Amino acid sequence: MVNSKIKWKVIVDSTGIMLIVLSLVFVGLQLRQSQVIATNEIGLKELESRIAAHGQINDHVSVWVKGLAGEKLSDDDVVIFENLLINVNDITFHSASNYFQLGDHADARIVTGDLAIFLHRNPGARRVWETRENRLAELRKINSPDNWEEISSIGIPYVEWVTEALEKLDQETK
Repeated sequence: MVNSKIKWKVIVDSTGIMLIVLSLVFVGLQLRQSQVIATNEIGLKELESRIAAHGQINDHVSVWVKGLAGEKLSDDDVVIFENLLINVNDITFHSASNYFQLGDHADARIVTGDLAIFLHRNPGARRVWETRENRLAELRKINSPDNWEEISSIGIPYVEWVTEALEKLDQETK
């Protein structure tokens, strides 16, 4: 009788452990599926944003082409070009940030590297991007508390990655 109770206890304990392991496997599969869904949603949002930005660029092709080459633009065209470039930058930033927050640093680096290649090939865009980022850095110094790094929810070294990639590209072309 005691031997029979021990066997049942072992069976119940083994079954319980097996169920716990199976539930952990199930939770792991759910987490992986959630990660895939989130990554796909990022890709879709990025695609939608890029399509909209390309439409805006198409509406101002001559300004875009002249601005990329660094040619002289009218005051009105400067505003248009800077806004178009800001749209491209913002799309890139949010895409990289989303990947970064999901823990996918490799794809975040790819996105920032792609922007760096674009800026490297287009001197007018690079000049505008660097001027804007320098202005934003000054603004952050003025308006930011000492613990800015601690309270920032972004955490991605976006500007640093783009700048680093630009410097590497500059070295390769020398």
